Amino acid sequence: MGFGALVAAGGPALIMVAAGVVDASQGKVSLAWTLGYTLVNDIGFANILPVGLALYSRAAPQRLEGLMIGIYYLHLFVGNTFVGWLAGLLETMPGQAFWGLHAALVASAGVLLLAFRFVFRGVLAPDDTP
Repeated sequence: MGFGALVAAGGPALIMVAAGVVDASQGKVSLAWTLGYTLVNDIGFANILPVGLALYSRAAPQRLEGLMIGIYYLHLFVGNTFVGWLAGLLETMPGQAFWGLHAALVASAGVLLLAFRFVFRGVLAPDDTP
């Protein structure tokens, strides 16, 4: 999941570069930038959502598995609510700073997920070998 978040951070980083091109040339950027953003972001997201869902369903007690999966999906609501609030900054921030903030937030989440992996590895994937 951490590596997926780091890949997903490349999407806003691409748009940050495109915003720099717009600022430098005062022109428009190609549709390829949007396609690149979508491809990179979706590859990263595809490595986060199913892995997290599998983690929640495997780590949850069997009686609470459905509840825990619902709680997992709740993060999408909370995250998208935050993204909606963050989108309000587009009017007040330069394009490069706005997309750089997005890339930094996603990359920070990736780093935190990797750190949690090392801290909680024994709890989530106990060693079953004698």
